[in-house]
Amino acid sequence: MTTRLSAAIVVTALLAALLSVVATGPAEARTRCTKVAVIGDSKSERRIGAREVIAEQLNRRGMPSFLSTSSGRTVHRAGFGTDKRHGSGIAAVGHAKRAGANCFVIALGGNDAMRARGDRRVLRQSIEALMSAVGREHTVDWVTSTSGHLTGRWSRHTLHQFTIELDRARARWPNLEVNHWERVPEYLPLWWRPDLLHYHTGNTERGRYTVDSAFLRGSR
Repeated sequence: MTTRLSAAIVVTALLAALLSVVATGPAEARTRCTKVAVIGDSKSERRIGAREVIAEQLNRRGMPSFLSTSSGRTVHRAGFGTDKRHGSGIAAVGHAKRAGANCFVIALGGNDAMRARGDRRVLRQSIEALMSAVGREHTVDWVTSTSGHLTGRWSRHTLHQFTIELDRARARWPNLEVNHWERVPEYLPLWWRPDLLHYHTGNTERGRYTVDSAFLRGSR
C-alpha cells in the first residue's frame, strides 16, 4: 500500500510539473526577452510621429532597446527618415539582431498596403518575409496601422487588408501577436493631423500603445 501511495504521489507531482510547463511556456518565453527592438515608419518618427513618446516609454520601462524609425519605410523598402541608414524593415531587423535584440515590436504595414493597393497576396508575402527575417525563436508584436481616410489609396479599407493578413499569419507563426491599433478609441480632440494619416494628440496614445505591446501577452 505504501509503495502504491508513493508511486501515486510521484505520478501526481510529475503531471503537475508538466501542466505547469505547458501553462507557463509562453510567459517564460516572454521573460527571456532582454532587449526589445521597435521598428517603425513615419507614425513612429520624430515630430510627425510618436518617436519621442516611444523613447520615453522605453526608458521608463528600463529595458535595453533598439529603436529604428523611418518615414516611407516598408518591409522591403528603405525609408528616408531618422534611421534611414537601417534600411527596410527586413534590414532593420538584421541591425537589431546584431545589436542584441531578441524580441520585436513591428509598427509597419501602412506604406506596404498603399503600395500594393491592398493586394493581400503581396501583403502576405511581405509579412512572411519579415517574420522569416526575425525567426521563430523571437517574439514579434506587430502594431497595426489605420488612417482617417474613407476612400483613396490611403483609405482605412486598403490599410486594413494588411491587418487581415497579419491575423491570418498567426496560424503560421505562433510567436506573432497582433496589436489592433485601429480598435483604440479616438478619445482626444485633434487626434489626427490634417493629412488624416499621422497623429497630433493621438501620438501620445500611439507611443504608449506601441511600447506596451512588448510587455502584454497575447493579441489585442
